[in-house]
Parts: sequence; structure tokens; C-alpha cells
Amino acid sequence: MNPESAQALAGAAVLSLLAGMLILSPHGSLFFYGLAAIFAAVPAIFGGGRLRVVSAVVLVVSLAAAAGVYPDYADYLERIK
Repeated sequence: MNPESAQALAGAAVLSLLAGMLILSPHGSLFFYGLAAIFAAVPAIFGGGRLRVVSAVVLVVSLAAAAGVYPDYADYLERIK
């Protein structure tokens, strides 16, 4: 994988993770956490060196944050129904 592409995806993952933390609605947060996980997965698998470790950490943090916000998202969907 091109190192510049891997760095761009890792940067997009970090920005998506931060955006998910700033958004207060559960469905918006869950969307950005999922987007961060998708962006971080590619450099975590195909990247090299420190970028692979950083991407793996961002991947784990985004998945944990998504798992933490999912119950609020499910409650929100039940209230809308």
C-alpha cells in the first residue's frame, strides 16, 4: 500500500473519531465511529511500522466507542417507533 494513502486513511480515521466524540446525537456518533473503524482498518492491515500500531489502536478505540454508544442508539430508535 502507498504510504501516503495509509497516512491519509489514518488521519481520516482520527478525524472521524474526534467528530464522533463531538456529536451529541447517538446515531451521528455511531455513524462517525463506524466510519473511523472502516478508515482505520485498512492501514491496520496493510500499513507498516508505527502506522500499523496507531491504526490498530484507533480501530480498537472506535469499536469500543461504538459499542458504548449503541445502547443509547437502540433506545433512541425505540422512542421514535
